[in-house]
Amino acid sequence: WMCVILDFPGRDPYCADLHIYDPQGRHMGMNYDTGVIEEEIPSGTLESDASGKQTATLRMLQAGTYHIELVGIGDGNYTLTFQGYRDEEVTSTEIFEGDIIEEETQATDATVTAIVGELTIYVDQPRGVPGGVTATSGWHSIKLSWNKTRGAVGYKVYYDSDASGPPYSGTDANEGPSPIDVGDVTSFQLSGLTSEIPYYIAITAYDSLSIETSYSRQVIGYVGVVVPATVDIDPNTLNLKNVGKWITCYIELPEGYSVEDIDTSTVALTAIDAESIEPPLYREDPTGIGDEDEDGIPDLMVKFDRQDLIEILIERDKKGYVELTVGGELADGTVLASSLRGHDAFEPNKIVSVEPVDAIVLTNSQRRDDAFGSSGRGPAEGTVFVGVDTITVLRKATIPDGSQTGEDIPICFALYGNHPNPFRNRTRVDYALPTRTSVDIKIYDVSGKLVKILVSKRLDPGYYQVDWRGDDNLGRSVSAGVYFIRMVTKEYKSQHKVIFVR
Repeated sequence: WMCVILDFPGRDPYCADLHIYDPQGRHMGMNYDTGVIEEEIPSGTLESDASGKQTATLRMLQAGTYHIELVGIGDGNYTLTFQGYRDEEVTSTEIFEGDIIEEETQATDATVTAIVGELTIYVDQPRGVPGGVTATSGWHSIKLSWNKTRGAVGYKVYYDSDASGPPYSGTDANEGPSPIDVGDVTSFQLSGLTSEIPYYIAITAYDSLSIETSYSRQVIGYVGVVVPATVDIDPNTLNLKNVGKWITCYIELPEGYSVEDIDTSTVALTAIDAESIEPPLYREDPTGIGDEDEDGIPDLMVKFDRQDLIEILIERDKKGYVELTVGGELADGTVLASSLRGHDAFEPNKIVSVEPVDAIVLTNSQRRDDAFGSSGRGPAEGTVFVGVDTITVLRKATIPDGSQTGEDIPICFALYGNHPNPFRNRTRVDYALPTRTSVDIKIYDVSGKLVKILVSKRLDPGYYQVDWRGDDNLGRSVSAGVYFIRMVTKEYKSQHKVIFVR
């Protein structure tokens, strides 16, 4: 068996925490989220005294690689001692001395081999490696971040779907095969990842002489579930010159999920026109559950700070038709895990039946048995929702003589389609007119028969919207199915498909 001792010589302060991971990735050390010492390694203990000296005892060694990390919580010197035991007698000792600074991570591997009944342990001096690796799940992607390593001028990201560890030879990511030289940054996103397989990820750093560190502790990305949500953002038209407090958002989840399971603290505006918002714009109080669109499906109402969103839109020079993405996490509920498949993903002007798409959830090198949920449990750990809506952003516009108008004037005709699509009770149709003109917007069935006249009048230039409630010109509810929205002016014609469901 083996002892690993982290001590601080002389009057040096307690400046580092000891962490050990066994060949299965089980952890021994401080869990910084809970503030509790974890002892997941079988027959392993971790003790510390008043001076900060930490002693890890591993009484059931197995062949393989034990990963040892020192995480700096201050600046100072340390000694790291490895002692090998037979029964209760010390048979070998290796001592390493070093210094560490706050937030730095140093690591070494203790490789245990079994030869003719004897265990041999190979260890080396701890070296600085990227530490504090974290990740954020997304659509077929994983965003990595880590702490800066002393003396580093760049970093490399290694990944693979093979559980054997190094060498990492993954090729799935759009950014290229492993390793990816990401330069002098401390965050990076892997995209284009394959569904429903784990990814094994490690980071290295290199200095000005291109000397590369050893790997950071390997982390495992598991495929979770992204639930396609229906999102309705009000107001539908946002004038950047107007003053107001809130933007209101209504979120519906597909059958088999409940908005009561949404962790409201995680709900955020995450992207504008598919470009990430960093950091996300998180919702603010108040929240509530109701049925805003009266379709019989409960929705969660959340609010975002209007002025914060306006600042982001101005910074990105957004105007006209703008797509906003809202996302968040689901907490445990009562839904069966088997219901996590086969839902429809709703996007403007598109309906497709899909398997759940990827979300990557990083763990401490250990897969939980319930990572994908089990019968009788709630949504799988790592389940998130994502939905999109479109709004019209108004800014003062320049007319041909160069003067400024008080209202925004579109630069072209446009029929933006409808949202939500498909819909059950009510859908909104947005359109734009750059000049004063007569406009007709009508609903037709698949045979070409006129169903409903939504607009037939002369209008001034501007952005407009009109609702259709799934009825005909006599106010009768139409049958579920495919219909077409057609917009016609003297200068412009356009048509979009709309799907009405029961």
